[in-house]
Amino acid sequence: MKREMDNTVGGLRLNHVLLFMTILAGFTAESFAQDNKRKAAELSNRPRLFFTAERIKNLRERAAEDSVFKEASDKLLERADRLLEAKLVSKQYAEGGSGQHGNYHRPSRQISDMGPTLGLAYQMTGNKRYAEKLRDAMIHYGSFNRWAGDAHHDPPWHSELNTARFCYGYAHGYDSIYDFLSEDDKKTIAESMVRLGILPTLNDWVLGEKRIHALDSMGHNWWSVCVSMAGLASLSLVDDYQQAETWARHVSDVFPEWFYYQGNILQNKPANFDTKGAFYESVNYAEYALSEYLLFRLAYSNVFGKSSAPDIPLLEDAGDFFVHSCYPASDSIMSTNFGDSSLRAKGAQTIQLLLANGYEKPEYHWYLKRTDRGLGDPVGLVYDKLNTRQTLPDDFTKSMLYHDIGWAVLRSS
Repeated sequence: MKREMDNTVGGLRLNHVLLFMTILAGFTAESFAQDNKRKAAELSNRPRLFFTAERIKNLRERAAEDSVFKEASDKLLERADRLLEAKLVSKQYAEGGSGQHGNYHRPSRQISDMGPTLGLAYQMTGNKRYAEKLRDAMIHYGSFNRWAGDAHHDPPWHSELNTARFCYGYAHGYDSIYDFLSEDDKKTIAESMVRLGILPTLNDWVLGEKRIHALDSMGHNWWSVCVSMAGLASLSLVDDYQQAETWARHVSDVFPEWFYYQGNILQNKPANFDTKGAFYESVNYAEYALSEYLLFRLAYSNVFGKSSAPDIPLLEDAGDFFVHSCYPASDSIMSTNFGDSSLRAKGAQTIQLLLANGYEKPEYHWYLKRTDRGLGDPVGLVYDKLNTRQTLPDDFTKSMLYHDIGWAVLRSS
């Protein structure tokens, strides 16, 4: 009897107690690991570029209350599900092209869609399949030798519009699935971004230590697009890569120069912007150049605080250009098509991002009601601010002269 009592604790056999303690230790270790992972995510404050915890919470609430947002959220998840089945573009195909853009259009488009779509789907649902697909895509495209075509410039270019799209997709991806990525994954993906996207772009267009453009390239939409997305990719690496914050802040600091670039008579280049906010390269490229910068500016403000973004007074009027140059038709809106543009070009994404960045005007809401409020785009869905009751102000001018770029708009109504 004494021997049996010696092998029991509180009426339980000692081997049962040991088994219970082992199981408890397992649960404790697992809980501790999960708690550490959660705390690490909280400390890193990610995602922080666009899909912040507050924004995801607001989106869930709007989807629960508003059928329009429920439908838009469902469509985003459907698109994410289709991307799970998408075949990644091979390295052999991408690097087998020639010319200015080579064969990089397909892979850059794919990752620029996967980054925000799968990233937001993962944040909305917690479904790891979205994160796995996005991680695999980033590791795959990070194995490429370059993210740009070769137009045989002399000296050579190392970045172009495809490079910008890669940077956009990677910035979203790295930031959105940060808590899912292993330390090795983060290191691999970060090094790919720096090697293939950030440094080739900054060395080509901004830093000037390795290459200076033969032409005055700041007077063009490419400068804004390429530099903005290299800056966005840098923002995604802040705290993880030593020079990332310096690069991001440098991009932000130099951007006022692009907005106020005054042209070059010898190269027949006009000023980028009219003093009233119009962009000389047309509605089409105003949309492209401005929306890319405004994406960077929005993320920059989210990371460093709204007051950190530079004061650029031209942004107060840049959206007006799209309103003044539009022609309201029965089905949507058409735009004046001077320059490299079309009648169906619109500035909807720029207007959406101006509102997201705090540039509020009633005419912007009027414009989006007649074009596209952006709910089909992940960033547009999360940052929607459309007020459907807003109308054009009664005193909104019917005529506009953009003297600096030679445009005049005259209306009867």
